[in-house]
Amino acid sequence: MSNHIASIVQIGAIGSPNVSDGRLLPFITIDCTDCPEVENSIEVHGHLPAPGDVVSTWGWKRFSKSDVYLRLDFKRPITTTAHLAIPVSTKGYVVDWIMAVRGLYLQSSKYGGCVSEGLGSPAIIVEVPSASTFPVWPAIYRKILVKRFKAGGLKGKAIDKAIEDYKARQREIWFRRPQAP
Repeated sequence: MSNHIASIVQIGAIGSPNVSDGRLLPFITIDCTDCPEVENSIEVHGHLPAPGDVVSTWGWKRFSKSDVYLRLDFKRPITTTAHLAIPVSTKGYVVDWIMAVRGLYLQSSKYGGCVSEGLGSPAIIVEVPSASTFPVWPAIYRKILVKRFKAGGLKGKAIDKAIEDYKARQREIWFRRPQAP
């Protein structure tokens, strides 16, 4: 079982009317150099007709909130663990996105550095159910957004409004349903 953190190479988006109720899911490309069993699990899972089982757990270091971690415990077809470190200051929106749409696509960088390069290659959909709670997340994310909007010159209630508008726009994009052909 791997205890290495799989580096995130790229974050993209992909949606299909036939997957996850048509929600736009984050497509996370990871470097599996230090965790080949995770890459193997993705490849094997991609060729099986039956779904695999993955248990997801959110976490963070108590005194260092620079990264949020998503632990994915694969139960079948291959038992292994993937740890994803998501930098809050630059990719905090991804944590919010995964929580909102309750899932993600996961693919090894072996097949390309981004979604378009890896299309048609093994990738899996990982469900991150609402039961995978992370109660401290709203406070962590708000702190980052306040800092970002203050740096942009906003103050007081204007920051609250900017955060509200920012999150509303994100959800509008994430929940836009692609049309069936």
